[in-house]
Amino acid sequence: MGHVGNGNLGDEAIIAAVIARLRARAPDVDLVVFTSNPRDTAARHGVPTHPIRLRAERRRREPADVGGPKTRATAADRVRRIPWLKALLRPAVLLARGVATIAAEAWFDFRSFRRLRGVRLVVFAGSGQLNDDIDGPLGYPLVILRWCVLARLRGAAVSFASIGAGPVDRALSRRLLRRALRLTAHRSFRDASSLALARVLGAPEPNLLVRDLAFSHPRLAAAARPVRAAGARCAGINPLPFCGGGYWQIQDRSLYDGYVAAHAELARGLVRQGWRVVLFPTQLRVDPETMQDVVERLRTVAPEEACAVEMATQLAEVPDLLNLLAGFDLVVATRYHGVLLALASAVPTVAVSYHPKTRDLMQDMGLGAWCLDVEGLTGASLLERVGGMASQLATLRAGLEDQRGRYLADLLGQYDALLRLAGVVAPLRDGAAAPAEGEAARRRR
Repeated sequence: MGHVGNGNLGDEAIIAAVIARLRARAPDVDLVVFTSNPRDTAARHGVPTHPIRLRAERRRREPADVGGPKTRATAADRVRRIPWLKALLRPAVLLARGVATIAAEAWFDFRSFRRLRGVRLVVFAGSGQLNDDIDGPLGYPLVILRWCVLARLRGAAVSFASIGAGPVDRALSRRLLRRALRLTAHRSFRDASSLALARVLGAPEPNLLVRDLAFSHPRLAAAARPVRAAGARCAGINPLPFCGGGYWQIQDRSLYDGYVAAHAELARGLVRQGWRVVLFPTQLRVDPETMQDVVERLRTVAPEEACAVEMATQLAEVPDLLNLLAGFDLVVATRYHGVLLALASAVPTVAVSYHPKTRDLMQDMGLGAWCLDVEGLTGASLLERVGGMASQLATLRAGLEDQRGRYLADLLGQYDALLRLAGVVAPLRDGAAAPAEGEAARRRR
């Protein structure tokens, strides 16, 4: 289970990692994935897919838009042209829509129950799925509780595996998620703040801290680092539309403009210091617009430096992103998986934090001093952190590789635990599974 399919390569890395690791450890196990965009998931990952929400099912069934003007007004169009009649019928229309929605959701639940036939284990795979800041209580909280209930009715166990939590601000959301948490047989969380919130919500113990599933992507260590001339350095910058672009929950143009200006100043300073600078997205739908805004801002103050800044606009799949990251000496990233996948690729990273999960990850990786809060961000502060990091890249890279190995050991142990929960005993591989479970237990808070 994953709310993926919207162009976020970080979330796609999670799904790809889970599929690859489970198949490697238990080749005979059948996998089916429920997402927000089944078509996209099937194309990307080559697995059977179903919708996780009713609107995802409707999207899958929508015919292609053939266009063309309407030739005749419908009865509804004629009613709308009569204000008093429209007002008179509005309550009945709203009631009819409500009844139709309830009926459609109930029918979707029935079909979803049938799709779970034979399923032994339902895994909510990573990402920040325990929140209510997007669609309120009727979004993630209700969807997750419904699937937990359906799974338990089918006799399947439920796992929240390395999942992210928060914000959960509404009382109804907390009640829904509390019930969902109590229906699970296994719970692990990707960061300390998510683990703490789960306990506040009433998650029964034991609750584990097991880092993001993307750390177990099998291609992380496979990307080769390019050979460059001595003194040649390349920096990647990953911005996102903070408080702007119609994407953020809170819209504040002044904060967005300040964020863009800080990144433009960073790019300008790096170019002047002789760095090759590449702007790159991890959310393919919205990050490129902010990247373009950074370059446009730079053009207004330093046209020559703006011409030297590159934009990686051809990314389409997770391996594309991992290959790009492997070519950087240093990364400056804001999006959580921009930070995480750079660190997982053993690339020293300066992080811009808009959520506690980022600072928690940076501190656990030993890079807390290179984490800046997004509010009050300046180009000068970014350049200062980059300068301090650039002088010790080799040492930092070695430390990141060691930490990635520890995270991977935990995750491999978790995959074996999930398979056992599904009634499958996977053989120990590379001697990693048994120590990993001990490490996970030691990381309980």
